[in-house]
Amino acid sequence: MLIRARWFCAQTSLGAGHLPLRTATDHGVDRPNGEPFTIPAGDLCDFAVTIRSWGKVPWWDWTNKQGDPVYSVSNPQLVDKFSANGKSFWSIDEGWDYAWFNRDGTIFVEGTGTHLWVHDQHRKFRQYGTWHLLDSPDGLLYEKEFHDRTSIWDGNRAQGERKICQFLS
Repeated sequence: MLIRARWFCAQTSLGAGHLPLRTATDHGVDRPNGEPFTIPAGDLCDFAVTIRSWGKVPWWDWTNKQGDPVYSVSNPQLVDKFSANGKSFWSIDEGWDYAWFNRDGTIFVEGTGTHLWVHDQHRKFRQYGTWHLLDSPDGLLYEKEFHDRTSIWDGNRAQGERKICQFLS
């Protein structure tokens, strides 16, 4: 599977390497302030889910000569509140995310850090470590979580989405 992931990276406009941040075409910092964002019923759960985020997300983007995205880096440092059906829970999203935009419309993502962390007295689900994802307009094509001494994986992305719905049901 790792060989397959490397092949996907090699198909990008810039290759598989990480680029120095100072060479970015554009950069900035998004600062979510808790404004609600609602995921419609049927897109994540059978019911609508509202997410509120606080924190900051520094980002860097690279484009080709035509202005198309080819590579992106972000460093989320967020606290998120998920709510639905009169219930809610908190999670964090922090670390580094790297995205390579492929010519075929897919996006290869390497994420490091905390992706979803729910741990209170009633609920527990954690996704912490490095993962590789290959996303397409039609959905997720490839997913790999890397297990080492520092990672904690209570499930993959689809299992995490199901847990969100379970916690809010």
